[in-house]
Amino acid sequence: MGRRPQEIVTSAILLSVVGYVAWPWRGGDAWKWFLYLPEAASGDAAILALAMLGTGVVGFSLTAVAGLRLSNLAIGGVLAYVCWMAVLTAFFTLHDPLPYVVYGQVLVGVLLGAALETAIDRRSNLANRTRSP
Repeated sequence: MGRRPQEIVTSAILLSVVGYVAWPWRGGDAWKWFLYLPEAASGDAAILALAMLGTGVVGFSLTAVAGLRLSNLAIGGVLAYVCWMAVLTAFFTLHDPLPYVVYGQVLVGVLLGAALETAIDRRSNLANRTRSP
């Protein structure tokens, strides 16, 4: 298997795990990890900001440390999202669109973090090329 398909499959698997860790689909209180936040950090905006920050750090790390390309991470992430949303739709009774939204938010957070790392990396590479004789 070439590097691109391998990175896409790796991305899909990693983002499936990230999605489950961030928003476990066990029903009940598993979705409510945010209840343990301090009172000052409660509220929808604070929870969304913390989730975006956490998933952004994961995306940044996946591109910086693991060396996954942003495009491959995006393709793998979309494949994981579509796969798991199909599983949830087929095998679970969903009473609201919350899983679609929160798993989409996880994917967006990861991709924003990866895009930030990619931009920083490209900018530093450009700066290094312009300095060298």
